[in-house]
Amino acid sequence: MIVVSNTSPLTNLAAIGQFDLLHRLYGEILIPDGVWAELNAYDKIWPGRNEVETSPWIKRLSVQDRALVTTLRRDLDQGEAESIALALDLQADLILLDEMEARHAAQRLGLSVLGVVGILLHAKSKREIEHARPYLEALRQTAGFYLSDTLIQAALEQPAKPDSESLNFSQRKVHIREVRGFEPSAPTDPPSQADFVIIGVFLFCQEYRANWVVCL
Repeated sequence: MIVVSNTSPLTNLAAIGQFDLLHRLYGEILIPDGVWAELNAYDKIWPGRNEVETSPWIKRLSVQDRALVTTLRRDLDQGEAESIALALDLQADLILLDEMEARHAAQRLGLSVLGVVGILLHAKSKREIEHARPYLEALRQTAGFYLSDTLIQAALEQPAKPDSESLNFSQRKVHIREVRGFEPSAPTDPPSQADFVIIGVFLFCQEYRANWVVCL
């Protein structure tokens, strides 16, 4: 299984002491150079930086399609753009992303996406952790990851596995001229109430026929 990760899942899992879940669930994790750069940004040691450096199951690779990275950088940060481009380069089975705009872009390019909440639910389904709720609470309280009570409850009620209906790579190849002309949708204004986030997640999942865990 080929799994590519952006920065956020690495930092958030490290912040709550569950970095090794990635190895137990997926074996080897691949990251682009842009993610490593973000983990070292501003001369600060961010959560996950040391774990990435010392874990032999984390591999750092350079993205080949720089034109795609340039296109994606119109709307995404460097780590997100390089992670998506690397996942396409490698025909990855899964990309780990948390930010909605980046997930939107990845799914429009045919990638199967999982976020940190989905990783925790997957871990529970595989009995790598006994309960997901304490770690969801830790994400909120320790890592500073936004999760409302409503969203936590909704997540816990969903199936804990990646989208089984995701297209395989042979069905989702994109011609280079289509990729280079790709523009993710413009970001929308933030909801007026925090819990409206769950509505946006629902509409996103509905549009792409993905289950909750893929979106989370």
